[in-house]
Amino acid sequence: MEIVPVDQMPSKELILPVETNQGDKLVLMEENWVPYTALYKEFTDMEHLCKHGDLPGIGLSAAQVGKPTQCFVAFIDGEWRHFLNCKYKGMSTKKNSMEGCLSLPGRHFRLERYSKIKVWGNELVIDMEEGLKIIEVSRTFSGLDAVIMQHEIDHHYGILISDIGKEFEMRRR
Repeated sequence: MEIVPVDQMPSKELILPVETNQGDKLVLMEENWVPYTALYKEFTDMEHLCKHGDLPGIGLSAAQVGKPTQCFVAFIDGEWRHFLNCKYKGMSTKKNSMEGCLSLPGRHFRLERYSKIKVWGNELVIDMEEGLKIIEVSRTFSGLDAVIMQHEIDHHYGILISDIGKEFEMRRR
């Protein structure tokens, strides 16, 4: 798995979870029904790329690795979390933010982000009794976690920080 160039990012589709009458847990990904375990592998591969890739990251959208699905991994609340089908709404005024992106290596942008947001969507979690399951998410994020969530969710809609921010050069001391 590797980061794809910005112009090769695919359009994004919702991931549709379903449980069959036989108890199989499946999601529709890239026009195929696959088990939750396949989705979990995609997430852990993306997480691995953030941790051990050429550049470290705290979030990565499936679009950034050429997958046409609305999912992303993010280091939120001090742990790696696996989100899908998320949307957000600002709950505060916007504040200045400085961001980089794994899809735009070495580039930095100033932009405005909400410091507090409400997010709706789903999360793939591991339940000790039920194993992998997809739960609904409806919660508020603030601070850096809010910035990370906005950045990754924006990728779902083809929005990059280069589209909404002003590039600047980082000076090294």
